[in-house]
Amino acid sequence: MNQHGQFAGRKTIQIFSALYKEAVELGFDGQDWTVGVRSRVEPPRNRLFLTVDEVEELASGMESAHNRDAVKILAYTGLRVGEFSALRVMDWDTQRRRLHVQQNASFAGGKVEIHTTKTKKSERTIPVPETIAILLDRAAANRVPEDFLWTSAQGQIWRSGNFRRRSGWRQAVTAIGYPNLRLHDLRHSYASIVRHTGADLPTLSRVMGHSSIKVTIDLYGGIYDTELDDLAKGLEQQFGRKMGENRS
Repeated sequence: MNQHGQFAGRKTIQIFSALYKEAVELGFDGQDWTVGVRSRVEPPRNRLFLTVDEVEELASGMESAHNRDAVKILAYTGLRVGEFSALRVMDWDTQRRRLHVQQNASFAGGKVEIHTTKTKKSERTIPVPETIAILLDRAAANRVPEDFLWTSAQGQIWRSGNFRRRSGWRQAVTAIGYPNLRLHDLRHSYASIVRHTGADLPTLSRVMGHSSIKVTIDLYGGIYDTELDDLAKGLEQQFGRKMGENRS
């Protein structure tokens, strides 16, 4: 069960408990089945962070150029897979080299649902490097604004499940030494790569579309650990300068 599932489970229990209490106040009798019920909580899976070289190696292991490009777009934009599926041609600003994330796709029972983004802050604008912009230009060419921007090789909406099964994903992640790598880890990799370009936490939070900077810190605070070392070194330099002044 993922974190979203855990939250939904706890919320459901809370709702039924509240309904029972309200029913009792109205004079109904019965048993509160939520007593003693716990939403099962599992430890979060480890996040994996690929370097640019590892992303390129992974992409090269895909079975087609189309699938190689999909890996690169996900790794260099930080899109959630549902956001990637839901992108329309109109969401790509070819002049400014920006992606406008406005919708998300979910898949259940073979059906596709397009809905608003996970949170209001998930609706965002992502700057796109020129190498990736060229891929998106190519995808948008000769398409109408309402078309999906990135589709399967057959021209259908892009589905992450089909991609993992048909692209050579399993063999490729094993070949680079990360057999448990998930597509979502490409989003984590983007966060790490962006951080190493010098982006601060507020900027990272913004491009990731997190609901708050606290979420960003909880997820990625560890990749800023070197800044703590720099802080200590800076303080030491200040102390040394002050001690030198005192001795003189």
